[in-house]
Amino acid sequence: MLNRIKIIDEEVQSSIEKDNTEIQNIDGSNIGIPIINIHQENLLFNLENNRTRILYAEEYCIKNGKNVDEEFKMDNVADEKLQQIQMGFLKQELDDDDDETKDLKRSYEASNWNQTESFLILPNGCVISGNRRLLLTRLTTKIDNIVRCRVLPEIYYDKWKDIEAKEEDVKTGKKVHSWINKGGTIHKYLEEGIQKDEIVKKLYLPTKQELNLLHKQFLVGRNILKKINKESNWSIIKDKKQVFQTAASKILQNEDLEEEITMALLMIIFSSSENKNESAIGYQDDHRLLSKCITRDALPIVQEFFLEDYKETNSENEENEDEFGNTNSVKGEKFDSQKFIDDITDDSSQINQINLENKLLDLTAKIKNKSEKVKESEIKKIALKEIKSAIRSLDVALSRANESDGEGIDGAIKRLGEKYNKIIDIFK
Repeated sequence: MLNRIKIIDEEVQSSIEKDNTEIQNIDGSNIGIPIINIHQENLLFNLENNRTRILYAEEYCIKNGKNVDEEFKMDNVADEKLQQIQMGFLKQELDDDDDETKDLKRSYEASNWNQTESFLILPNGCVISGNRRLLLTRLTTKIDNIVRCRVLPEIYYDKWKDIEAKEEDVKTGKKVHSWINKGGTIHKYLEEGIQKDEIVKKLYLPTKQELNLLHKQFLVGRNILKKINKESNWSIIKDKKQVFQTAASKILQNEDLEEEITMALLMIIFSSSENKNESAIGYQDDHRLLSKCITRDALPIVQEFFLEDYKETNSENEENEDEFGNTNSVKGEKFDSQKFIDDITDDSSQINQINLENKLLDLTAKIKNKSEKVKESEIKKIALKEIKSAIRSLDVALSRANESDGEGIDGAIKRLGEKYNKIIDIFK
């Protein structure tokens, strides 16, 4: 470790003497960052990398009875075992089937396998920006082992997380952090007491609304994983960004129905494609199916569906006192999501697929039935409107009939009678 730090320090001093620096904006000031060239073996993967921490490190620690904050921290960055584990996490983020990985490799190919962007590192050799590129360098013999690095001065050490976020925002050739990583980072900042306005600046988010949406997506995902005893196993839902975004958006508009919407989402994402296609609404696509389940007309059905069998034991009518001292009885029924989870899981907390999918079929059938009744009601409203219009026309016809000689009137009256009788039959 000391040898690595000494090598980096000597290169930094040489770079400063030669004025070999790159201007970087830190906290609104333009700072000259030393540029050095060293062998990649002197660099370390960042154990606190946001890209891997939530998706992989947390799950690893839970399975192995460890605390992620105590294990994957900067103080342990030189631990060889943890470096190997971290490299394993990063390999999953350097998947050949991933479009962003393909773009990264194409950029290197286009540059004749020369380094396309300098790494940003700390004086101890930890890579702040460029972990996937470092892994690619180590796995690809065509890429030179001597790499170009920007070394963040020691005085800015406590700013490295903010600088990492800015690198993600403005640099090219990077894999965008997932909705889970972003939401988890927001959650961690909030737990640390950082205000939302400050987090928006730190993460270069467009608005506070975007922050709220990302955070709610994360919380809904975490809630679902906890419910099915898969805490921190984010890999099973990481490709469900759109449907979680839709659920989170609806929950932010209807916070009193958060558990109902969350459990409807759970049923959808863990049901088979065949089951979803057989549902009354008939969509295999999770996003489209959920969207149909949480429309303005469908949400009351979803709420009623869960309350029918999974009501909280003590959620009967409650008495509230108003500002004048009058006592009023109000409906205080609440959905007990744990009862529902118990109904769709077995003794080992594993999902009972048959129970889960039957519940989804029941819910979608109720929504479709309600939709058809609403449609029928709307048709009747339209028909009634047209009948009223026809009555007004008949009033005009009646006044004109008194002035006519009656020619052709018998045939018209006969046709009118036939249509009248049909309408009577329909509305019986």
